[in-house]
Amino acid sequence: MGDPVVLLKGVCYSYSGVPVLNALDLNVRAGVTAIVGANGAGKSTLMSILSTAEAAHSGSVEILGQDVNARGSLSSLRRRIGWLPQGLEAPSGSARDFVTYAAWLKKVPRRDRHKAVDQALGVVGLDPHADKPLRTFSAGMKRRAGIAQAIVASPDLLLLDEPTDSLDPVQRETLCKLVNELSADGTSVIVATHLAEVVEAVADQVVVLRSGVTVAATTVDGAMARAEVARWMVDMISPPGGAKS
Repeated sequence: MGDPVVLLKGVCYSYSGVPVLNALDLNVRAGVTAIVGANGAGKSTLMSILSTAEAAHSGSVEILGQDVNARGSLSSLRRRIGWLPQGLEAPSGSARDFVTYAAWLKKVPRRDRHKAVDQALGVVGLDPHADKPLRTFSAGMKRRAGIAQAIVASPDLLLLDEPTDSLDPVQRETLCKLVNELSADGTSVIVATHLAEVVEAVADQVVVLRSGVTVAATTVDGAMARAEVARWMVDMISPPGGAKS
């Protein structure tokens, strides 16, 4: 099966003394993994740790075979990771400026940068709007610009935190197709989502979080199995009493 893309052992994280991740163990293999759970389950915190934007308070974290605490490992590791945070704020300037800056941060060679930016913007359908100010974009267009910056450097690991926020049904379908294409080309993808349709469309593995711990991890194979897992996932993440979160 190959080495794990992500290996977490006993990871803990707290906000203001309140535990968010509680001795979390996680083993993610190549392919597309969906992280699901109710609001407050720890999905976004986990994604921040996997992006190396946040450090676990205890436990061990290995990403793409590298220990994040090893001296000198973060700089090279970050170049191999693409990340779309849930609350990404688009800066001033154009979509091209935004994605070009991301390419520069990821050390995409200057000779390849223009082509990489054009390709990333084209993939998300923003090429006709590349030089327009981001402040004029709709929420969905800004989200697509965020996806473009996450993929511009052809990452080995792509982290998407609620990537379908503000996307319409056609754009969600396009995103799912993109995720499947990236996976087929060898990119490992981790998607934090609350949408069963996204799980059904893309996931090879589903990890369910509840109160900062893994309560289930299932490998799925084929559309029918994905549909079954999606239905099971909705039941698993529903809060007691059927209340909406």
